Amino acid sequence: MNGLEIMFDGINLQQVGELLLDEPTSTRRVRRLCFDSYYRSLKDFAFAVIFGGQIVTSVGMPNVEEGTPGESLLDRKYFGGKHTRRAPPSATSFPTWEKLLESNTDRSALESLVRSLGQLDAEGLRFWQLYLRREFHLYFGDDKSLRKPNARPEYVFKGRGNFCRDLELQSHVPDKYRRHVASEIRHQLQYLPGVRDAHDDAIDEFICRNAVAHIGIYRWYSQVGERSLDQSIALRIPHATRQCLPDVERSLWTIKEMTTPGLLEVMITDSRNREELLDKLIDASQDTVYNALREKIAAAWQLLEKFDRKNEMDTLRADIECEIKSLHLSPLGRVAVATGKSDALYKEAIRMLAIRGAGRGSPVPNCLHVFDELVGD
Repeated sequence: MNGLEIMFDGINLQQVGELLLDEPTSTRRVRRLCFDSYYRSLKDFAFAVIFGGQIVTSVGMPNVEEGTPGESLLDRKYFGGKHTRRAPPSATSFPTWEKLLESNTDRSALESLVRSLGQLDAEGLRFWQLYLRREFHLYFGDDKSLRKPNARPEYVFKGRGNFCRDLELQSHVPDKYRRHVASEIRHQLQYLPGVRDAHDDAIDEFICRNAVAHIGIYRWYSQVGERSLDQSIALRIPHATRQCLPDVERSLWTIKEMTTPGLLEVMITDSRNREELLDKLIDASQDTVYNALREKIAAAWQLLEKFDRKNEMDTLRADIECEIKSLHLSPLGRVAVATGKSDALYKEAIRMLAIRGAGRGSPVPNCLHVFDELVGD
């Protein structure tokens, strides 16, 4: 199938797998606490499987608690037909993100990105706070060392929470960001003994280590994408936290936001449970009526990325917007009038988008009947 080659951050796929497969059940409370973040990942994933060609991963994803939600999601019986695993040619030269810390060029880039956390807007800060709720819940732990003051080298976090400690880069995590996140964590996660009893120094150390690691992993994913994707049709979709960073290309976000929220909301409304929603997403990902649109999106993106030509992307955006607005007036002919196109398959794809509810939708629609973990314990 023609279309974009799309690479997600691992956390995107993990969150979507947790939601759609209810795996592992031990993260149900986390999903409720961080649902806006999970739903953002679900929207990004829906856009990719409906409008993209292939989802490309380079390495296996780690377990989340006792489950493998990201890997399970890409299994053959779900979205395996749209998934390919492709190791980058130079994978041995940087097997993990920590390898970047040995490069002066990468360290300089990481420092700049870490500093940018001080300029997050309200939405960006919100997504980082939700992300840290999940990280603290899953990886902070309750080791007795966390109750000590001024013991940063000695703190023992749970599992992957023991990120590589880099004092220089951690020193660039902005104080304003650290204070905001620490206050939010103290308020929201008091029910966790590890957080409730931890010293402020331990919480701050976790926040700083995590910021450096989360941004380091993002840069690592970006470099892996450069080596493993077909760059003529490649799109990286980072996690919501990283979409707020200053170097992220956002040109396709408009197409996503004017189509996918509405499509997904209709699917959720028409589903009785997560299994039915999963089936609807699988069906949409395989629907050949969208093939012409997938090719158009890939072609417009290629022109923008390689030649900085925005006219095709603008035309695509205008076609979709016009058809959605005119659905009740003239759903069959408005695209042809607006663009002069004679491509019947393309027009049909746009028409079906509008009929199936494409639009901006609600920020977070009512999902209680689909994701029962949102109701509470």
